[in-house]
Amino acid sequence: MRVTSLASLALSGVSAYKNMKQKMIEDRLAFDKEILLAGYFEDDYDTEWEPWDLEDEELQARMRKLAARMDHDRDGFVDRHELTAWGLVSVYNMAGHDGRQDYDLIDQPCDWDTLVMEEHAHEFRDGDVFDPNQELYREYNKLYNRDNARFQAADIDKDGELSLGEFVLFKNPLRDENVKAVVLERALTAVDTDKDGRISLSEFLEDWHQRPKGGVQDMSYIEAETMAFNQIFDRDEDEYLEGDELLYWLSPDNAETAVDEAEHLIDMCDNDEDDLLVTEEIVECFDLFIDSAVTEYAAQLKIPRDEL
Repeated sequence: MRVTSLASLALSGVSAYKNMKQKMIEDRLAFDKEILLAGYFEDDYDTEWEPWDLEDEELQARMRKLAARMDHDRDGFVDRHELTAWGLVSVYNMAGHDGRQDYDLIDQPCDWDTLVMEEHAHEFRDGDVFDPNQELYREYNKLYNRDNARFQAADIDKDGELSLGEFVLFKNPLRDENVKAVVLERALTAVDTDKDGRISLSEFLEDWHQRPKGGVQDMSYIEAETMAFNQIFDRDEDEYLEGDELLYWLSPDNAETAVDEAEHLIDMCDNDEDDLLVTEEIVECFDLFIDSAVTEYAAQLKIPRDEL
């Protein structure tokens, strides 16, 4: 369950969130966009490619080239910010690939009700009456404004159904700048009740499709949501979600994966414990990077090193 997973984030992941630079996502999305956001899984690409078919020396050479690209500011180090940002876009790429595969398994037409069933394994139709305090309904109720905003933004032709390309955008709205802007606008319209362009803690806690009568009575849930707001999303600790913080709010699962992967790789590969990775530290750990979401599980190494 996505909401539950936020409450169970490891403290290391929380710490990593708090230390990331403010402009991380915008900087990263602007960097090498023609390669990263194009994806590595085009229809004619060899999806059976196996990295271990290459010699270790060749894998290390490709990893060395990729490490240089991860070093966004070209200071000779890959810091936690850069590694997390790279991993975040890598996870977005994989989500796009998975979306193309998932689409073939979804009942058609791919409309809102179909997606609700796909996302929540239960049919919740607008207009039907449900108990807002029911645990089964809670996740759908809590995520409705964000999920529905993603659906409306991805439905480019406004026919109420998602084509394959539109479904990929639904799964991965930050892939397209226009879709991202529409998602943010629609989500804020529903949640930002005082219309100041940002989300306060009270607005965050009241982000429901159907408000539970008398409010939520589960105090542990309220505490978990408050923790998520304060320790995960509000990175600058100004008591509001705005700017890049709203992008994490829209896609918490992707961000969680990127943070955890960066934390794990630095912990395992940072031999001198300076919280930075030099190229040789990354190359020495090439086997860990091959088995990591940061490299799309080695998909990025499919590109020959002279093209990286």
